[in-house]
Amino acid sequence: MRRGDPGAKTGGTRPRRQALNTFASLRHPNFRLLWITSLLNAGSNWIQQVTLGWLAYDLTGSALTAGLVFGVRSLPALFVGPIGGVLGDRFERKRGLQINSGYMAVLALVFALHLALGNVQAWHIVLFTFLQGLGQALVMPVRQALVANTVPREDLMNAIALNSLAFNAMRVVGPAVAGALIVIFGPALNFGIQSLAYVAVFLLVLPLKSPHSDLDKRRANVSFRESFVGGLTYVRQNPTTRGLILLALIPALFTTPINLGLLPVYASDVLKVGSGGLGMMYSVQGLGAVIGTLTIASLGNFRSKGLLLSAGALCLAGTITIYSQITVFLVALPFLALATGSLMTYTTLTMTIIQTTTPDEYRGRVSGLNFMAHGFTPLGSLLFGTIAEFYGVSTAMLIAGVCALSFMLLILASFPSIRAFQSDPDPSPLPAEPPALGNQEAAAAVGSALEGSGRR
Repeated sequence: MRRGDPGAKTGGTRPRRQALNTFASLRHPNFRLLWITSLLNAGSNWIQQVTLGWLAYDLTGSALTAGLVFGVRSLPALFVGPIGGVLGDRFERKRGLQINSGYMAVLALVFALHLALGNVQAWHIVLFTFLQGLGQALVMPVRQALVANTVPREDLMNAIALNSLAFNAMRVVGPAVAGALIVIFGPALNFGIQSLAYVAVFLLVLPLKSPHSDLDKRRANVSFRESFVGGLTYVRQNPTTRGLILLALIPALFTTPINLGLLPVYASDVLKVGSGGLGMMYSVQGLGAVIGTLTIASLGNFRSKGLLLSAGALCLAGTITIYSQITVFLVALPFLALATGSLMTYTTLTMTIIQTTTPDEYRGRVSGLNFMAHGFTPLGSLLFGTIAEFYGVSTAMLIAGVCALSFMLLILASFPSIRAFQSDPDPSPLPAEPPALGNQEAAAAVGSALEGSGRR
């Protein structure tokens, strides 16, 4: 091919264009601000997560307690997640994010001071974890809806992937930093750092705008009950969305309690490594998640999202089943990375399908109902923590993997629209929104229209 050929020129710029496509949504200034707050939020939370797991197991020596401390964090999502979604659809989402950041900053500072004084007992850890989970349950539907409000629809999947990347990039760095800080300074400093991070989030949100939001100002005049029922009606009328919310229960029940809650027990009892090795395991999980999210971000607005989502979900369950029986530290690491890479593929595509097919009026409520699945994590933590206590952590992990694989196959078979879901490369505008919030007939009409678009 001659140097002057158009094809030669295109081929020479392809890697650079691919890199630009990977980070396309960061060209939007409001999303950049939101992404930085996600980075700070994720970094502080990963430091907290590792420190809490270490504190719980070091203080009690109990696998059940370690699993429950993680599970209690997710418990509020079961009841508060939908409430956060309703509030996010009724009031200004930016203001909700600021209020939540202030609450989380104060809570982390109080616990840091309490820990520094040496007065912490096991129940203090459980209470703090619950209160932190309460704040997260309220704000996560708001944060997810804000992602869609800060980018145009053609960049939405990229923005969702990069938002996940912020969480998982800190998953690589945060655990290692947490382990080092525990060894050098003790655990109290970690919660002080988290408090400062939330103060920074509060300040960064001040100039944030939502140029791609079209929420009707009348929404605050609708009763809470009517708004909540309207969200339920919308989900009921959309089988694909309903199936995705059911599918989200599987990681909450069977894989998250293993990948996070019981990981300290697996590291100590099976792989025979200390806090440094545990930090490396969390970091390797984060590396796999980063690779998974970067891959999704680079794909652009590809068509067969449902098929890749299904593959990611099944790979997650299968990988956990395999590494449950591994006893060598270095052999376990790549499987940990593969599991989280698969999880990120699945969750990113789930949120992309939900956000692109849901009118802005319903985004908070649908996100809240989807996030509600995290509230079942305590049940999984209790179940598999108990199994680990009596039969060993490897047995608990194996049972969890087999259960996850079985239920995922059942749900994917029951909702073929998930596997078959395809999106248009150039998405058309969403259908006109219902004339009044909470109107069941209007919600059903929108649901039918969206279901039709999902089958195209």
